[in-house]
Amino acid sequence: MPEPAGGKDHCPRVRYRGELQAPPGYGTLVTAAVSVSGPVAILSSADSDAGLHARYEQRPGGASFPRTASVTRPAVALAAYEGSGTVPARVARVRALPVTFPHVDLLADGSFLVAGGRCAWTPAGGPERNALAIDQNSRIFRRGCLGDGIQHLQVAADGTISAGYFDEGVLGNLGWSGPGPVPLGAGGIVAWSPDFEKTWELDPEAGLVCDCYALNVTPAGEVLACPYRDFPVVRIRDRQVTVTPANSISGPAGIIASGERAPSSGPTRTRRC
Repeated sequence: MPEPAGGKDHCPRVRYRGELQAPPGYGTLVTAAVSVSGPVAILSSADSDAGLHARYEQRPGGASFPRTASVTRPAVALAAYEGSGTVPARVARVRALPVTFPHVDLLADGSFLVAGGRCAWTPAGGPERNALAIDQNSRIFRRGCLGDGIQHLQVAADGTISAGYFDEGVLGNLGWSGPGPVPLGAGGIVAWSPDFEKTWELDPEAGLVCDCYALNVTPAGEVLACPYRDFPVVRIRDRQVTVTPANSISGPAGIIASGERAPSSGPTRTRRC
C-alpha cells in the first residue's frame, strides 16, 4: 500500500469478536462474507466440501478444469449472523446445492444469495443458471445467470448486486466468447438487480479491468475495486467512475476505505477456482 501520510501508521485496526458458531452437523466452512447486517456463511459437512470445489481431468494426468455444477449436490447450511454476534440469527438448510465454488450474501429482503463462481455456456443449453435466491424456508425461489469467473460478490443496502470478475469471466472461457456470446463479465465489474438482471457495467471497450483482484461495496452502494494490470483504485459512485493511480500495490486481495483513503491488503491472492 502507499506510504502513510507523515510516516504514521494509518492501517486499519481489527478486534477479535469471537468464532462464528456452525449449525449442528455443518462444521466445515465453505465460504463466508460480510453482508450489510453482519457475517453470512455457507457451511457443509466435512465429506461434502470437496464436491463444492470439484475439478476434472479430460485425460489422466492432464490439465484439470473446474466443474461448473456439483455432481454430488451436497447438503449445506446457509447461516446469517447479526452485527458482531457469533450465533446464527437465521439458518437455511439446502439439501442439494447445485453450484460449485459458491459465493454468498444476503438480498435486501433477507433471503440468501448464492452464486457459483463458474458458469458454462453450451450451444444446446445456453448459459447455466448459477445464481440462486433462497428463502428462510430453504426454498430456491429464483434462479438466474451472473456469468462465469465471479471473483467477488456483494449486495448493497438497496439490493444492488455488485460482481467483480477474474480474467476468464472477462475474456471468456467455458463456451463464452466462442462459440457462445460475449461474457457477461466482460466489463470486469457489473451491477445486477435482485432479479438477476444486468443494470450497469463498466465499459468493456475501455479495458479498465482485466482481472478484478479486490472489490468492496459500502452500505451506501459505492463500489471500490483494485484491478489488474496497474492496480489503480477504481471508485464507482452513482455510476460515475473515478480512477486513482496507486503506488506499491501488486496483487491485492482486499480493499477498504475511510474517507478518501483506501488501504488494500496483499499481496496474497484469494483462492482462484
